Amino acid sequence: MREAAYAATGWTGPRVLTVSTIEQGLSGRFESLVRAYRGFAFSVAMHYLWNRTDAEEAVQQAFVRAWQHFASFDKDAEPRPWIATIVTRVCLDRLRERKRHRREDSLEILADEGREPAGPEKLERELTDRQLMECIRRAITLLPPTQQRVFVLRDLEDLSVAEVARICSLSVASVKTNLCYARKTVRIFLRTQGEIERYEP
Repeated sequence: MREAAYAATGWTGPRVLTVSTIEQGLSGRFESLVRAYRGFAFSVAMHYLWNRTDAEEAVQQAFVRAWQHFASFDKDAEPRPWIATIVTRVCLDRLRERKRHRREDSLEILADEGREPAGPEKLERELTDRQLMECIRRAITLLPPTQQRVFVLRDLEDLSVAEVARICSLSVASVKTNLCYARKTVRIFLRTQGEIERYEP
């Protein structure tokens, strides 16, 4: 049954996480949910952790947690905020652990798998996009924790303000206020890096 859980989440790394609570194979509905939202979950994790290996492990851990609570999930509800909430909590736990150990992690940019070789113009565009994302990553580290969460979920993952409020346990007004301050900080930083013209929140 453990192999079924790893296969469903697409995990290819070391089998370091336990899934002993899974007594039967994952249901077809949960497998469909994992397939549909695995990419989204990985994107959220990358925007918090900025390290591919850490993000993969966080997604695996998040889907194990999701399975553990799947029976209580409202099957008629939109899964994306639920998945984002679990991934966010896992990532914040990992960031706190990272801070405690004062560990430095290298940035690894997510590359699309199976894509065709890019021409010179596309390579140049991808390079500038990566440079912009690196600047944004550095700007995010300057934000307080609440502003980080709001900025990542609203501006990088394009969740609605209402969804962000629910995930972060904030009021809509608080989300808007934190987002305003976060965007201001990011803009100021990007202006110092000469990237402000390409930033469109």
